Amino acid sequence: MPSLASAALQDTIKGIVTNRGGTVSSVRVGKVEDIVYQEPVAAEKPANGAKEKKAPSLKKAKPEGEGKFKVINVSLDIVVPDPAALRDILFFIETRTPYLVVREVDSRVRNLKEPRELVVKLDVAALYGS
Repeated sequence: MPSLASAALQDTIKGIVTNRGGTVSSVRVGKVEDIVYQEPVAAEKPANGAKEKKAPSLKKAKPEGEGKFKVINVSLDIVVPDPAALRDILFFIETRTPYLVVREVDSRVRNLKEPRELVVKLDVAALYGS
């Protein structure tokens, strides 16, 4: 179920943030999007006889079909102790398996007199097979 996958994604991101010394102030689950994987269509052969391959594409969902996926979106507001911690958080989100994608990062210094802590808004997406 997408709701369970969203909860698992939230827990995963929260764990990554707290293990790097950050705190999570709020979490929001975004709209779940449907996409369908479509096989490449065979193209005409080029004049030189070489085969031309097309990359697979992701299209908006159709009512029927194989290869349906859902994209789960989560937005988090976090506070991190320093830019190095933010770098580590982004690295661990982007390099973990199953694959997660950081769609948006908005960071600001929390206190201009002591520019160390950052307030960050993260939008993270993950694929969920249905």
